[in-house]
Parts: sequence; C-alpha cells; structure tokens
Amino acid sequence: MRVASMTGCSLLVSLTVLGTMAGCKTAALQSSGLQDAAADDGVSPTMQLWNAYVHAETDGKTLQPDCWPKIIKASGAAAVQGTVFFFHGFTACPQQYFAIGGLLANLGWDVYLPLMPGEGRMPFDGITGSKDNFYDLPGSNDHARYQQFVDTMNAIAKTTPGPHVIAGLSGGGSLAAGAVIFGNGLWDRALLYAPYLKNAGLNGLISSVIEHFDPNYVDNWGPTCVSNRARPNGRNGLCAVRIDAIRSMTDYGVMVSKRFNQITVPTQITGVENDPTANDAKIVTAFKNLKTARLCFFKRGVPHSMINPAADAPQLDPYWVPALQQASVGFITQGTWYPTDGVSNQKKQPLCSSAVEAESIPAASDPAASDPTAAASDPLPGPTN
Repeated sequence: MRVASMTGCSLLVSLTVLGTMAGCKTAALQSSGLQDAAADDGVSPTMQLWNAYVHAETDGKTLQPDCWPKIIKASGAAAVQGTVFFFHGFTACPQQYFAIGGLLANLGWDVYLPLMPGEGRMPFDGITGSKDNFYDLPGSNDHARYQQFVDTMNAIAKTTPGPHVIAGLSGGGSLAAGAVIFGNGLWDRALLYAPYLKNAGLNGLISSVIEHFDPNYVDNWGPTCVSNRARPNGRNGLCAVRIDAIRSMTDYGVMVSKRFNQITVPTQITGVENDPTANDAKIVTAFKNLKTARLCFFKRGVPHSMINPAADAPQLDPYWVPALQQASVGFITQGTWYPTDGVSNQKKQPLCSSAVEAESIPAASDPAASDPTAAASDPLPGPTN
C-alpha cells in the first residue's frame, strides 16, 4: 500500500483495514502523519503533542510513502479498550505494523505508529532509486536523540487511555525497553521482538573495527533491498546506512540492556534462532534480569524482521505469521503469554509455537486476562523469571 501516491477519497478505501476514517480531509492529514484535532476531539493534549512531534520529525523532509507516522484509531467499540505504541526496526518504517495495527484497532485499541529519528527518508533519486538519504540518522555519540524520542513518546502516551502497552522490533525493541525503564510506571506491559541490544557475533566485531577506522563507511544491503523497496507493497525504509549510525543504535541498546532489572512490568520477548542481526545471547542475558517475563524463540529460518515478511522477505513462506499475530494480540489485549512448543537451541529457551490456537485469548473472567502476573506461575519449558 503506497499511501502517499493516492489522493482524495480513494485513500479511504485503501485504509479501511486500518480503521474507520471520516472524510477526505482527515484521510489526507493521516497520510502525512498529522491528525485533525478539530475534527477528532478538539484540541486534546494528545493531538497537540502528537502533531508537534510529527512536525519536528518530518517538516522539510520527503518521506517514503509508508514511513509517515500514523495513528490507527479504535473502531467498533463503545469506549477505547487501551493504547498500544509500536516502535519499528532500525532502517524500517511504521509499515511493519499496519496489519497487526488494524487487528488491534478492530478490537477497540488506539494504535500509535511513530517514525524513529532520521528514518524513512526518500532516496535522493526517488522510491525506485538507490541513493539513500541516511544523513538524518543519529550518529556516533548522538544516541541522546533516541532518548529524546523515547521521552516524547512517553509524554504522548501519558495523555492516552489505558491500559498502555509498548512494543518494538529490533532497534525499536531497545527503544521500547527504554520507554518502560524511563516511563515511571506508565506502561502496563511490554512486547519486545528480537530487541537489538548488541550486534550479533562476528558482525559485531567487524562493525566495531570498521567504525573505529572509518566512521563514515556506508553499509549497503545492495540491489535486492533496493528492488524490494521499488516493488508495489515492498519494504519501505533504508537500504544503506553509515556505520556510525549503527553504532549509535547499538549504544542505546547496550545502555538499556544494563538496566533491564528496572523493568518490572510483564514483558514478553520473542526472538529467532541464530539471528544474524540481534545478539541472541545478549537477549537471553537481559531476559534473566527481568522480574516478570517470558522468552521464546522462533525456529531458525524465521527472519529477524519477523512481523512483516510480506514486505521484508517476500520470498519466504510466512507460516509463522498467523500464530505470531495471534499471540501478540493476546498479550497486548489480555496479558496472556505466548504459547510455546518445545525447546530452542538458544540457551535451552522455549520455542515459540507456530500453531494458531482456536482459544488463545481467554475470557475476561480468566484471572490471566486481567492480571498478566497471574500467568507467571504457569509451567513452561526452560527457565522463566
């Protein structure tokens, strides 16, 4: 879906899955990331803060179509059931959460999809081009911009109806952890997809050496990434970054990993076996510092960007996605832990189940539905915290 390429009321048809929208003016505003406060709910504090953030991040910038910050409003509910913020992965865009965001909106949740600092810029030679604009990304010794982003999102979330759930993938996972750590009790639950706490294995060592000698070195994913971005419904995001930007993202992940013991809310972590991007061993170590949490890994072959393979890895059979979406929705809305099936080769942690369960979300009368900690004593294979 290329939102920015559409005009007028036709935009409404393409965004039906993302929630009900009223009028072409509202649709046009949402395509640019801004919300029509006057048409929505007056000059609410939420909309004032959100629009200020969008202006600060995007004014004067040309963004890729599916990279604009978005709010997907709850639909079909008498009252909003809760609020969830999703932080996308490093070099990716809010696009990663369009599908699951629509599911949650249909269940009565407001869904916030911000754009992380410096991300989503249009290539200098257009969406089908290869000259990436990565110059706005935080560089070395600049990961304070990530903390500023976290603080801004926390300020917005404080004005929204609870319960509040924060989720993030990869670099967005480390920022989501930071949001909880610095949120002063704001968040009720956290969902971390393959959090980027340190580079994986040999890649980490090589990156450190290169960054030391040439911080302007450009890490390029090549023509496959570029052609995927150019295709209809392909992955929006960057295909090349300077290595000092990778260092900045890593530095933030290392910082929050040292503070994981400050996270006291129920936290579900999911990774993938032998992840070439996120350091699985670091994830396991961080998990062991959590007080109320579950960790499971999807089997080897599931990509690091597990949530949206249709855009990120169209060549793969996304067999795990229905189960991942179902488990994510269950945790976000009800606080139920991910189902597991066997033991992973990653430090003997549980394997995330790839089977869709007919009754995965409990009724409201189930204690685990209203109190996520009630499930903490449920037996799961492998160590739990």
